[in-house]
Amino acid sequence: MYTEKSRGKTKEEPPVSNEKQGVSPFVKTGNKLLFISLGCPRNLVDSEVMLGILLKAGYEVAGDYDDADYIIINTCGFLEASRTESLETIEEAMTERKAGAKVIVTGCMVQK
Repeated sequence: MYTEKSRGKTKEEPPVSNEKQGVSPFVKTGNKLLFISLGCPRNLVDSEVMLGILLKAGYEVAGDYDDADYIIINTCGFLEASRTESLETIEEAMTERKAGAKVIVTGCMVQK
């Protein structure tokens, strides 16, 4: 529960629904996701966590680029070969995506 103190008064807000925790309130243009996880086992775990949150929020898994409204690429930047693979995957997604689909890039390559 969230509690805020202001001028000696306590204001309580209802707890956040478990289904909405951690989900960004952006407007959905579609609900199908293609999730691509590159790199180490840690990235795979991070991808599974993100995907779980998005599935709870009502998104569905797409089978390929043509079906995806959002293409999420969890990149790896640890080794040069991993960075190359990440960049090639981003380029492929940008080329192969359907009109209007968004490409979202996350992961350790983005942080470097």
